[in-house]
Amino acid sequence: PMPLHKQPIMGRLGDERRNFLAKIFPAISYSEVSLPVAERLTDELFSIPVHHNLSDEEVSKVIDSVKKALS
Repeated sequence: PMPLHKQPIMGRLGDERRNFLAKIFPAISYSEVSLPVAERLTDELFSIPVHHNLSDEEVSKVIDSVKKALS
């Protein structure tokens, strides 16, 4: 397991990744940050964008991305 900011799928999501992370944590640069607690928690957690403002299209994109990453 690895933290969200280092997961291979995040690299494959391209612009969607940047938009997803930027909406949640706009002031953080994930390329040079040290997140030891997040890295420890990755043994227990899996994170995908889930919130009440997701459109049906965004939900479909999340589903398709997860399916693609797991195939």
